[in-house]
Order: sequence, then structure tokens, then C-alpha cells
Amino acid sequence: MITHPDGHTSDVRRRTAESATLQAASGLPSTHRIDPDHISCARQWATAGVLAVDPGMQGDGVLVFKHSDGRWQKLGEGSALECTPFGIPPEIGDQVGCRDR
Repeated sequence: MITHPDGHTSDVRRRTAESATLQAASGLPSTHRIDPDHISCARQWATAGVLAVDPGMQGDGVLVFKHSDGRWQKLGEGSALECTPFGIPPEIGDQVGCRDR
């Protein structure tokens, strides 16, 4: 993270960069974008909330990503994610928002 006198600015820049990176990997249409305020990362996995341009199209799901071979790849999406199908260790599930039942 970039260090600036006002920590808020650096945090906003970091979140903006993260959301742009995940947006590129997401395959989302122009009607939706990654929500920079709802990105969670642990080890090589990340989840991200999605914002609809039209509030009437807003859902409650998240996207799941894995970082490998130097890039982020979208693994799937859903609203009640289980860890194991995505290869996420259950012990870090709370950090990225998944839980095995």
C-alpha cells in the first residue's frame, strides 16, 4: 500500500487498484462492476461484491477469484459460498466470506 500523510487516500487508491484488477478478471458486463468496499483477500484467494449500474439489477452475490500464474482468475460466483469447491481451506473461509456447511 502507498503511504501518504492521510491514510484514507492511500487506502482508497489501494482499493481502487484492487477493484480494477479484479474487474478485468471478472468478465462482468458493463452493467456491473466490482465494489471496491467489498473485497476480501486471504492467501491467494479473494472475493468481491458486485455493484449494478441500475439499482433494479442489484443482486447479493459475490465473485470468487484465485491468484495463480501471476494473474487473478475468476473461479465462480454465488451468494452462499462453500470453501471446498473452490479449493479454499476452511480455516481461512471467514477471511474471504465462504463457509463449508
